[in-house]
Amino acid sequence: MKREVKKLIRLLFRDKEFFESIGFSTEESVVFFSLLNGKSTSSISHEMGLSIHKVRHIKRERFHLIPLFIHRKLEQISREGRSQVRDNLQQMEQLVSDCLQQFRRMQEYSIHELSLSRRTVNALVAHRIQNTRNLLQYSRSDLLAIRNIGEEALREIEMELSRLGLDLLD
Repeated sequence: MKREVKKLIRLLFRDKEFFESIGFSTEESVVFFSLLNGKSTSSISHEMGLSIHKVRHIKRERFHLIPLFIHRKLEQISREGRSQVRDNLQQMEQLVSDCLQQFRRMQEYSIHELSLSRRTVNALVAHRIQNTRNLLQYSRSDLLAIRNIGEEALREIEMELSRLGLDLLD
């Protein structure tokens, strides 16, 4: 499935200019285009003359938006297409939606990178929750059972996860 998604992304985003047209800077566009074409962060860093930390920062801060843009692009194409194209696009859109969910779940952010209060971060870290991957394994009731996590901290966590396009377990 991962291979199919990469192929789909390459087809939809054949040129660097498309990234700029959907709101990325020139630098971000080159980084994303290179990432989608299989280049490593270190080779991108070397080619662009950026620090590896800068490339990783761009990837971490904005890369998770690409599946959202793919979804928009598919919606745009489906409104303009013919019936057979529309059927194929609906199948592709379902695949992209599934991949988007998986992609969001795979993104891993340190708890310290999230916009959470110090108290909430400390409570999560004390419970050995170090990143979003760990956090997403908990339900609302599980989190409320953690010392120093109350309704306010829970709302704060849910808002931050929502901003990233993530949700806690049901």
